[in-house]
Amino acid sequence: MHIIVDGYNFIGRQSGLIGDLEAKREALINLLCEYRALKRHNVTVVFDGWQNGMPDESINVIRGVNVIYSRLGEKADDVIKRLSVKGQNIVVVSSDREVSSYAVNRGAVALSCSEFEKKLTELAYYKQNDKGEEEDYTSFASTKKKGNPRRLSKEERRKRARISKM
Repeated sequence: MHIIVDGYNFIGRQSGLIGDLEAKREALINLLCEYRALKRHNVTVVFDGWQNGMPDESINVIRGVNVIYSRLGEKADDVIKRLSVKGQNIVVVSSDREVSSYAVNRGAVALSCSEFEKKLTELAYYKQNDKGEEEDYTSFASTKKKGNPRRLSKEERRKRARISKM
């Protein structure tokens, strides 16, 4: 599975873009590195460089996480759209509706930043307790719906299947 994260969108939803942006970027990258180390998924985080970036797109690999800064004049949304077309089992993490709908139309699964942050929190809880028992983790992270047992849409079932692998 390949997870593509809209970096500034995630930071903005989590703690806002005001303050020490460099420290917030590094904190997000470290969090994604921990996630990758535990889950072994391919992780790419994309940041905007369109206003004051380099003339070329820069790609760095930090502890297995691909960190991409878009080139001058290109938004991170465009890079994410380009990456979301490249293969199967892609999960795009962005609260931007345009990016999410584009990814879904191309066969990827889109998660909002709050949904992915919830996954990261659950993983941190699981890692902190370090029980190793799947039952305890699932009881904390239960996504079971109560109430009407009607079947979910095909898109929602596909989304849940990929999320369960995360």
